[in-house]
Amino acid sequence: MMEAIENDSPIALYCSFWVGRHCFAVPSNAVSEVHTPVPVTRVPGLKSTVSGYVNLRGQLYLVLDPGELLIGAPIADGSAGLIVFRPEVGEAFAICVDQVGDMLSIHRAKIHTPKARADDIDLSDDSHNRESLISGRATMETCLVTLIDASKLLPAALHDGGA
Repeated sequence: MMEAIENDSPIALYCSFWVGRHCFAVPSNAVSEVHTPVPVTRVPGLKSTVSGYVNLRGQLYLVLDPGELLIGAPIADGSAGLIVFRPEVGEAFAICVDQVGDMLSIHRAKIHTPKARADDIDLSDDSHNRESLISGRATMETCLVTLIDASKLLPAALHDGGA
């Protein structure tokens, strides 16, 4: 089980990153390591949500495109960083991001969790998948941060409804 800041702690720690002009964050205890850009080996025929593979110290990691997953637009080639997730979150995967941000300490009381949508609202599959990845939002001094449930990234990227 992942070590975490105690659930009764008023503060949660997140690793932030940027995709385009959007700021996102994942719980810090979901992150194994952060890397500077590394070459991604593209594999023909993969879903648009998957960028390819990277080899880090002899271990292969599937690299997801959070742009496709979170905003519906691919990350431009030449990403600025790679966030590798712990095995407890999903088997050997990472995301390439436009910019790795700071570690954020967010008061739990300032995290706004999404409310369940009414049944009469029709969301496209893509919009529904994006919304299902969001665990909350927090307003920081400089921007709105969308908090992502890291354990849902890999299943969303490999979902049969994707490209």
